[in-house]
Amino acid sequence: MKLVTPTEAIRAIPDGSTVIFPHGCVEPTTLYTAFQHEVERFHDLTIYSGLAFGDYPFLRTGLGTHFRYVTWQAAPRLRHLFQEKKVGFVPIRLSEIPHVVNQEGVIKPDVVVTQVSPPAQDGTVSFGISVSLSQDFIR
Repeated sequence: MKLVTPTEAIRAIPDGSTVIFPHGCVEPTTLYTAFQHEVERFHDLTIYSGLAFGDYPFLRTGLGTHFRYVTWQAAPRLRHLFQEKKVGFVPIRLSEIPHVVNQEGVIKPDVVVTQVSPPAQDGTVSFGISVSLSQDFIR
């Protein structure tokens, strides 16, 4: 396992990828900041994610130009972006997401971003306070 900075992690995402960003209480704020700083290198990126408890900071720069955003949870903070047709919506139940988002599913992720604990000496990590769908996406 190799530890990298948030900027290095964003730079490792190939343009044209389908990326899953974490949702809920495991929002990687430093990674979102790095994404905002590096967003201009993308031209055809698609990001999928669920409900964010923050203010969706990664949508502040480059939305519609450098990447598109699709979600399965229509949060109030996104309402104006839905009305402006700047974000997409996947009408799906939470329990169905692992069947739709996988290598054989309709949505095939190339990159899955998730927050984990620092690695133990043997390299194992913990998903911490919110495993949610991360294990399904990583599989």
